Amino acid sequence: AVATAAVAVRMLLSIVGEARGVPELAAAALLHDLGMRHLPSRLSRLRDRLGHDEALRVAAHPLLGAYHLARVMGEHPAVSAALGHHWRCGQGYPNLRSEPTRSMEVVSVASAFAALTQPRPFRSAAYDARGAADVLVAEALAGQADANTVKLLVHALRGGGGDPRAIHFGRERGGHGPDVNRHVHVAAPARSLV
Repeated sequence: AVATAAVAVRMLLSIVGEARGVPELAAAALLHDLGMRHLPSRLSRLRDRLGHDEALRVAAHPLLGAYHLARVMGEHPAVSAALGHHWRCGQGYPNLRSEPTRSMEVVSVASAFAALTQPRPFRSAAYDARGAADVLVAEALAGQADANTVKLLVHALRGGGGDPRAIHFGRERGGHGPDVNRHVHVAAPARSLV
C-alpha cells in the first residue's frame, strides 16, 4: 500500500503539482487494499493458480475493504479506491455501477505497478520499473488499462517533464521481468456470486 501511495502521488504531482486532492489520493492509495487483510495469509503464499473458492475470496476483497472503510470514514476517496482498484477500462471486479473516477484509475494503475515491482511467490523475481511499465503499456494497448493513465505513470517515472499526452508507447524490451511468471489474472466472478 505504501508503494501504491508513493507511485499514485508521484503520478498526480507530475501533472498538477501541489493540489488540494493530493492528501485524499494518498489516503486512498494507502488504504485501497485493506480488504486483503481479511483473506487467509496462505493465499498470498500460493505458487500456483487459485482454485474456484480461493478466487472468489480474492475477488471479494474490494467489497470487504470498501465496507470497512465506509463504516469508519463515510464518503471518502479511500472507499472508492478500495472498491474500484481492480477495475480498469470497463472490466475487472467487482461489477461497478459506474466507471471509476480518474483519480481511482490512477490508484488502480499505481497499484498494478507496485504489485509488479514486488516479489511474489508465483514468479522468480519482481519486475524492475521498466518491465512493470512494459506490462502496463501492453495492457493499455490491449484495451485492459486506460492509456492516458499509463502515460501518466510513464511521465512520472521519467521525472514529470513535458506533457504526458505527448508520450508514445514504445516496444517491450527484454530483460526487465522475471524468468518465471505463473501469474494468471483473477477472472471476475459471476455477478450472482459476489
